[in-house]
Amino acid sequence: MARLTEDRELRARYHTMRWALNMIEEETENAMDQHRPMAGAHEGYGLLLEELDELWDEIKLSKKDDPRLDQMRLEAIQVAAMLVRFIVDVTGRPQGVQESDPACRL
Repeated sequence: MARLTEDRELRARYHTMRWALNMIEEETENAMDQHRPMAGAHEGYGLLLEELDELWDEIKLSKKDDPRLDQMRLEAIQVAAMLVRFIVDVTGRPQGVQESDPACRL
């Protein structure tokens, strides 16, 4: 942790990571509220591919004078949210992890 407080660039990256994780959590909650759970691993994989393809489309559209960073960021957040949904809907919590575990807090 000492290195983190000394290295401004690393500290800024950690702040960006926290922001990104919050955005992913928000996107995941929205997706869970709007859509039924994934029916299984095959469906989850298909949804992941769909989101990943949308990110790839934005990457291909980006140009030096128009890098489309906002669009790529949004698609990357959606890919990450689908990964989280895959864990929640398809694999669930690992055996032995209880709702009272600090990692499960709401």
